[in-house]
Amino acid sequence: MNIIHVGASSHPNGVNGINAAIWAVAAAQVRTGHRVAILLTSDAGVPTEVEMAKSGIHLLNVPWRWWQPGHGLLSSPAVVGFEPHMLHIHSVFVPLHARICAEARHLKIPYVLTPHGGLAPQVLKRNVIKKSVYSTLVERTQFRNAKGISIVAPAEEEDIRTFIPLYAGPIAHIPNPIDVNLLAGIPRRLTRMSNRPKLIYLGRFDVLHKGIDLLFAVAAALPNVEFHLYGRNPGPTKKIFSDLMRSKGPNVFIEKPVFGQAKAQAMMAADLYIQCSRWEGFGISVAEAMAAGLPVVISDTMRLAPVFRDHDLGLVVPLDAEAAADKIADALNRPAKLAEWSDKSRRYAVENFNATKISDAYLRFYQLAIGS
Repeated sequence: MNIIHVGASSHPNGVNGINAAIWAVAAAQVRTGHRVAILLTSDAGVPTEVEMAKSGIHLLNVPWRWWQPGHGLLSSPAVVGFEPHMLHIHSVFVPLHARICAEARHLKIPYVLTPHGGLAPQVLKRNVIKKSVYSTLVERTQFRNAKGISIVAPAEEEDIRTFIPLYAGPIAHIPNPIDVNLLAGIPRRLTRMSNRPKLIYLGRFDVLHKGIDLLFAVAAALPNVEFHLYGRNPGPTKKIFSDLMRSKGPNVFIEKPVFGQAKAQAMMAADLYIQCSRWEGFGISVAEAMAAGLPVVISDTMRLAPVFRDHDLGLVVPLDAEAAADKIADALNRPAKLAEWSDKSRRYAVENFNATKISDAYLRFYQLAIGS
């Protein structure tokens, strides 16, 4: 199939889970024989050209004039020349995506949507008035006319059914792929790395969404444990994070983002991966830690929490710093349990987040969507 993905930036490396997921899906689809492109609005630049050469992904750089009123994005020479069979739209509440979907309906090009957890109740409550109006005028039309909707965690289906109760198309659970081959080669952590345990988090420093304030509070309750946060301070919440930094304890270390082999090395040096998001559709770094065999701690509000409980894949903690700290301290003193979580989560990730398996699942989903 000729597949165009919409919603990625011009490079796979970025502190953005949706962008990482799109590039990983696209690369997996290329490896399994599809012709795949990512729609962009600016020049790719040297780093992306290198990545493209390695992955085989096409980059459709649509000149800015085609994004202006009166021009059809999908009528641009780059898109027409690619001859897409399927558009795959990622994320929600993006006006340009709504425009692309409207054009696709006019040109009878099928499209599917992946909200990536963007319809969770906690997300809809942020800027609730704007999102409510936009949903009524635009977003629900975009969803109702989608040939199919894919979700990255089973619990996300409830969000879809609430947002568009009468949706008749297929809804498929397809998790995000990760680089299993790189991560699964990391030596297992069967004993504590040092007398001073080390926990890591990788991701954006969005204080409310990612629960960075909770991480700081947990760290304060565990003064003999190091917390290393690898990521970037997002613009919209920069001031909130800067204010929070005043309460940072001496056992909290803020690090630059890491990718590829550097990320693998960071995981090798840790005892636990921790993520206390107040909501999360999937959590790329959580899946990567699982594949690396690094025992994982997640909050009970994350969409993967039911999966963790059902398969006993790691420690699930409440959004209460003291209670979470008590559970983490207990887990760190149970090496046999940590080893069990390491083994179970690694096997689960290798089986379920394998790129080839996920590419095949998307092919079946696209075929079902087109058939519907």
